[in-house]
Amino acid sequence: MKFIINPKAGILKNRSILKKLIEKIQFYFHDTVKIELTRGVFHAAEIAYNAIKNGFDTIISVGGDGTLNEII
Repeated sequence: MKFIINPKAGILKNRSILKKLIEKIQFYFHDTVKIELTRGVFHAAEIAYNAIKNGFDTIISVGGDGTLNEII
């Protein structure tokens, strides 16, 4: 499972909230999850493409509609 997180989306701009979110994801999913933060425009698309190439069958978008649209 791959989480693609846009750290500049909405409430995630607050670093303490972003940190808590990542901690919760890691707590509940342990080693079954990989998390990547986007660094700019179209980076979510690149991460998603590479995730599919590397065999991930589940991708979870965390961010706004722009992040989701890039992943799709």
